[in-house]
Amino acid sequence: MVMDRVNKNTARAQLGTVTLNPRDRRPLYQQLAEGIGVQIRNGVLPLGARLPALRELARRHEVALVTASQAYEALASEGLVVSRTGRGTFATYDG
Repeated sequence: MVMDRVNKNTARAQLGTVTLNPRDRRPLYQQLAEGIGVQIRNGVLPLGARLPALRELARRHEVALVTASQAYEALASEGLVVSRTGRGTFATYDG
């Protein structure tokens, strides 16, 4: 018997809008990471919530795929998310 380790009950969280300002001196990935981080810390994205896939995040915020990837990497370095290859990116902060 093969067990599927993907949790089918993990709901994809609704990521709120993150406003990016091209005139801001900070890189876009930092602005994106900060906006998502605030939502995780405030409980908008609860512990274990699945975040949008990189391509979806990039498309939704009209940024390059590498920018979305850098944002998730920044969040991971802060301990706010964990990425699992083939499964997705999940919020790990439990305020």
